[in-house]
Amino acid sequence: MQLTPQSVRTAMLAAQGLLAPPAAAPTRADALSAIRRMGYLQIDTIQALWHSQSLVLWSRLGDYDVDWLYQLHAQDRLFEYDAHFDFDYRMESYTPVKDRKYGYFCLPILHRGRLVGRLDPKAHRQQKRMEIKKVYLEPEVELTDDLAAALRQTLAGFTVWHGMERLEITDADRPELLEALSQ
Repeated sequence: MQLTPQSVRTAMLAAQGLLAPPAAAPTRADALSAIRRMGYLQIDTIQALWHSQSLVLWSRLGDYDVDWLYQLHAQDRLFEYDAHFDFDYRMESYTPVKDRKYGYFCLPILHRGRLVGRLDPKAHRQQKRMEIKKVYLEPEVELTDDLAAALRQTLAGFTVWHGMERLEITDADRPELLEALSQ
């Protein structure tokens, strides 16, 4: 049996629960199962949106109650420890504005098992408005109708999950991307 980079990537994403949307509304048990499946969940105190651990679970469970994580911890079903991972990611929230490349709280965009871009979101809670300050596609990624539709759908769900009523996409690294996401 020969493994290709694509087959290894697909197997890894499937093992992490990132290839298919959930079949049903999630439960607290699903949240615990997702964390156990991942092996760990990194806790992050920065909250430009929700804490990053909440976003990790949202990417696997969809619309879930963020209090479940804290309830599971209080029930001693989860425990905390400090660790740092072999992932080259610059925390631009700690970077002077003039030196930032992607924004304060840049998130990766995973589409069909590939990292295809990044986005810089900001939840304006008072106005109930989710602002996507800028969307970036990786240079080699072609903007297709499928990718644009998937991004629109995911950003709409992301907005609702954060309790926001409006989505505003301010900028993109390609004019055609901004146009496709504004449809």
